[in-house]
Parts: sequence; structure tokens; C-alpha cells
Amino acid sequence: IEINTIRKTLYILQENNLVHSMRKKDKRKGWYIYYWTFDELEASLLINKLKSERIKNLKKRLEKETETTYYKCEKSCVRMNYEHAMNSNFTCPECSRILNEADNSKQVKVIKEEIESLEEIKEKAII
Repeated sequence: IEINTIRKTLYILQENNLVHSMRKKDKRKGWYIYYWTFDELEASLLINKLKSERIKNLKKRLEKETETTYYKCEKSCVRMNYEHAMNSNFTCPECSRILNEADNSKQVKVIKEEIESLEEIKEKAII
């Protein structure tokens, strides 16, 4: 790994308050030496924030999946809501096959499971 890559990564971590640095001058060589410490509390807070944002986005997607009827062709070229399907006369714009109502129960199940999993992990997290 190149030193510039490491330096750039440390600066990005510092911008996000995940690491803190202390600079001291080497009396013999005259160079500056940096000492870096990792902030576990900030990392934990950032992880929880990102999980909360992910849960929020998943809940929006779940709401959209459960409230919207989707259509797709046999080949699953495209997946579109009722309005777009109606505008295309219920024919696939890619293969010209008839669009049928799509079963999105698998997507709904996967989204619910991910939300539950993230919420469990978030509850177990100790700050």
C-alpha cells in the first residue's frame, strides 16, 4: 500500500471524526511524526446512524412495494407500475410481450427480514 493512500484514508477518517491525530516534531531529523487514535464511540454512533438511515430507506421501499402493483413480462425484461404499464399498453417495451401482474411477495419478505435484522442488531448495540 502506498503511503499516499494511507494518508488519504486517514484524512477521510479524520473528517468523519473516526480518528484523531497528534503531531510531534522529531528533534533528531526535524520531521513531523503523527500519532493516530481510533475513536470507537464515534464509530459506534456513525454505524448506528447509517443503520437507522438504511432502516428508514427500507421502510419507504417496503411501503412502496406493498402499495404499488407492478407488472412485468414473462422474460422479466422490465418491471413497471400500473401507470407506466398502461402507458405502454401493457406490452413490454423491450420484447413486446404482454405485461402481467408481478408477484412481489419475495421482495417484500426480503425487505421485512432485512429491516428486522437491522433493528435487532441496532437494539443489541451498546453505545
